[in-house]
Amino acid sequence: MAEYHVAQKVEAITVGSKLCRSEIIQEYQEWVKDGKYDQDMATLGFAGPSLTADYIATYFPNNKDDVFILDVAAGTGKVGIELLRRGFSQIDALDPCSAMLNAAKERQIYRDYISAEVNGSELDIPDGTYDAITCVGGIADGHLPAESVTEMLRLIKNGGIIVLTGNAGVWRELPEYSVKMAAIIKGLEKSGKLCVIKEEISDNYRFSMEKARTQGITIVMKKL
Repeated sequence: MAEYHVAQKVEAITVGSKLCRSEIIQEYQEWVKDGKYDQDMATLGFAGPSLTADYIATYFPNNKDDVFILDVAAGTGKVGIELLRRGFSQIDALDPCSAMLNAAKERQIYRDYISAEVNGSELDIPDGTYDAITCVGGIADGHLPAESVTEMLRLIKNGGIIVLTGNAGVWRELPEYSVKMAAIIKGLEKSGKLCVIKEEISDNYRFSMEKARTQGITIVMKKL
């Protein structure tokens, strides 16, 4: 029964959530205490971080110590751990939840820890700082806004990539993503600022409440 309880917790926050942004952040602040968040993600068999790190390793097979990566919605560092395992070391974390960042900091996963969120406004980070941006789990109700794509594009170098991985069902069902973010991406493509080089559905993003695999979607974009 624990598996069902965990899935309900995840879906209450990420699917059809009635919480405002500050309330969602507070939920994560509480959830991370005593390692509970990490335990729950392990119970669900959360594969999003490893899937995303594999994409980064595919596009940057060489000179990995020279690849600068920003992990958006970094949480407790699950993507960072997978990137480290694949030989990357220049990784920064960005997350609005201070408790999540503190948990990642205790593990010494990242180079820098940035307490902020990507919401369309310009962050205090110079243009073209990173070679790649990862974001796992940000595609969720009340989480990553559609306009965030434009800011992430600003932060990467020409030729750099953005890898977004999330719940495919949420992407399809929420207009914030299926309509608004999709339109922004198409507009950026049309204006020659980026190209979508891969959009892929996976069957092993995580377990759902029915003990079935929840489909994930990964969108890989390259800055032109």
